[in-house]
Amino acid sequence: MRISTDKGLILWVLSLLWTTTSVAQENIPIGVWRTHFNYDNTFLVEEAGSRIFAAASAGLTFFDSEDNSLNRLSTLDGLSEVSVSALSYDEANIILAIGYESGNLDWITEQGIMNSTSILNSTISGEKMIRHISFYQNLIVVSTDFGVLMFDSDTGEVEEALLNLSDEGEILPIRSSVVFNDQIFLATLEGVISISLISGVNLSDFNNWERYTGSFIEGQDVLSVITFDQGLLAATDDRLFYFDGATWSEWNLTLDGDEEILRLRSASNVALLLTDTRVFQIASEQ
Repeated sequence: MRISTDKGLILWVLSLLWTTTSVAQENIPIGVWRTHFNYDNTFLVEEAGSRIFAAASAGLTFFDSEDNSLNRLSTLDGLSEVSVSALSYDEANIILAIGYESGNLDWITEQGIMNSTSILNSTISGEKMIRHISFYQNLIVVSTDFGVLMFDSDTGEVEEALLNLSDEGEILPIRSSVVFNDQIFLATLEGVISISLISGVNLSDFNNWERYTGSFIEGQDVLSVITFDQGLLAATDDRLFYFDGATWSEWNLTLDGDEEILRLRSASNVALLLTDTRVFQIASEQ
């Protein structure tokens, strides 16, 4: 494993996390992008084929490399809302899923935009914001403060609702999810928990979830978990862990002062660790 803060990588990531304030001035040179969209708080980026989508407080914009155009998607184009809280692309099924602060869920397919208001209109009290989106087969896996919901991407129906997953069967906020070796792994404030998706066990029974008791990850307030190098990476706000398929270990990571980890994400053959001040590239030594 090799962790670095390559300057070229940082510039590349920042070029994706564009803001429009710097190009909204007069006397803009030829060849420099110009847009009047109020997208000066971009915080989520997702590559989807020839397009790079960026979500901001005002909605969704994308750069299309086929015609070098910068475009906006809003409610006028069929999106349900503009307050995006989660964004994820499923390359296998060509689906871009968009979660909102309200709990509303859109997903864009080759056939058009689909929507589910199951979370938005639910009777669940408290925060309904969609925190993270991942995919498994034809399912859209949505992480929330009250659990995980799995939506059928064809019908929009909720196929599984995994609630009350704490070690005492109470509500457990889920920060993110990932499927690895037919198991779903959830990042929670109690650590990473997992369960097999093919063994036939009851996914809704909190007693059936593996909690890695006695390991490095137990009890950690985990923000993010992703696949990496034939295993998993998980991060708290200041620590990094690796799972090789059997055991968890902690990887050395030096942060500056009050620097905090925001999230992990997969990128080609490396992993990216985003903090509030910089981007780390994590590469396998194989």
